[in-house]
This record gives sequence, structure tokens and C-alpha cells, in this order.
Amino acid sequence: LRPRPQVVNVATASKSIKTEVVVVSDVHLGSHVSRARALREALAAWYPFRRLIILGDLFENLNFSRLSRVDFEVIDDLRDLASRDDVTVDWIEGNHDEDGHELVNRLIGANTHKQMLLDFHDQRYL
Repeated sequence: LRPRPQVVNVATASKSIKTEVVVVSDVHLGSHVSRARALREALAAWYPFRRLIILGDLFENLNFSRLSRVDFEVIDDLRDLASRDDVTVDWIEGNHDEDGHELVNRLIGANTHKQMLLDFHDQRYL
């Protein structure tokens, strides 16, 4: 049996929030194609936002000996965001970081999911 997706409701943003939901994927920290620097720049440009959804493959694999200084800075940024009361960070596993739920939860503090349904402005997204 496949697990039922978790349903997440996003409330209407306040006027101070310029972006409600940011979705990123395929960052591949720890690889030669890591998009760590681009992610740091994008998060800084889009902040403030209410929710960050990391849609798979945050890591190339769970061998952290390959992480660069910038990769670790991304982990610090994500941990800082997840610790805020006004931001929710959700991580959905990808094929490169499969079964990393407990690790990602402890390392970053993100809510972890195998899959997730997002209710947003009367639309439902899987």
C-alpha cells in the first residue's frame, strides 16, 4: 500500500509576505552539479515567504563527506528558516535522498514527507 499524502493548507498571506510558497528541487548538495549557491541567492531574493517546499533531491546522496562549504551554508540557511515561527519548511524525498527522513528532520528541522498534497487558493497539488 502506498502511504496517503499529507494534506497541507496554506492560509492567505499577509501584506508583508511577498511570496507565499517557494518550491525548489534537485539542489543535489554534495555533487559536482550542486546548485547550493543559486539556492542561497534565490532564498535571499524571495524572502520573506511563508512556506518552503524542497521537492526531492536536496542531497546527491547521504554521504556528507562530499559536501562543500557552500553546501553546509545551505544546510545552515535551511535550519535557520525551519526554526522560524513564521516559515514552514517541508522536505519531500527524492530518489537521491530516499529514506533520509529522520536525518533531514534532525539536521534541518524540516517536516519530512514521502509525498504531500498542498491545498492552495482552492487548488490541490500533489
